[in-house]
Amino acid sequence: MAIATIAHWDYPSQWPNLVENLLQCLESNTPHSGNSNLIKGSLCCLDMFANGDSLSDEHLPQLLKLLLPAMFK
Repeated sequence: MAIATIAHWDYPSQWPNLVENLLQCLESNTPHSGNSNLIKGSLCCLDMFANGDSLSDEHLPQLLKLLLPAMFK
């Protein structure tokens, strides 16, 4: 929750790599071999961030560029 709240104010100007960082947490961990708390926290943060009012239309191209390939994996 804290990361999603900070992201509301700092993304993308002060935290341009936020989504990449969250995706890296998901890519480097799997439910069977990684840290399940890190996976759950990353997914929750992405969910809160995407469902809040932090994102505008100007952020969507960057997000889609990062999220779509990860989703297709």
